[in-house]
Amino acid sequence: MKPPSRQPPDNHFTDQEMLRLREEIDALHAAGEAKEQQLLAVTHAMDEMLLEIESQRNALKLKNKQLLELNAYIRSINDTMDSILVVADLNGQVTQTNRLFAEHLGWTEETLSQLHIDSLFPSEVLMALKSPANPVHLRCWCRR
Repeated sequence: MKPPSRQPPDNHFTDQEMLRLREEIDALHAAGEAKEQQLLAVTHAMDEMLLEIESQRNALKLKNKQLLELNAYIRSINDTMDSILVVADLNGQVTQTNRLFAEHLGWTEETLSQLHIDSLFPSEVLMALKSPANPVHLRCWCRR
């Protein structure tokens, strides 16, 4: 048996219809290329944003490392002081002490969150320290 021959299909389209189809195909190709360009532009913008985020993240890591080093340095200074140091927030809650505080008064780091400045000193002492007539210099560093 002989295979059926393949003949080109009968073209029933007019020249005008063929032209219109060609224009539609060209328009679809142009639209596809425009979308591809938009996608490339968005991808480029996102890459730039990711690079900026990575740069900011690295800068933040560096600043955090520097802050940890500074805190360790300050902590070492505080712990080598010959005086007791107590740091409290604006509400009077104790937030930090030094080594002498723990050694002489027996409070530990774990109990700091429970300490209030009023519990460390009698109210008369606190009032005297706050008095403008007090010759002792009371220094207050407040954390905001």
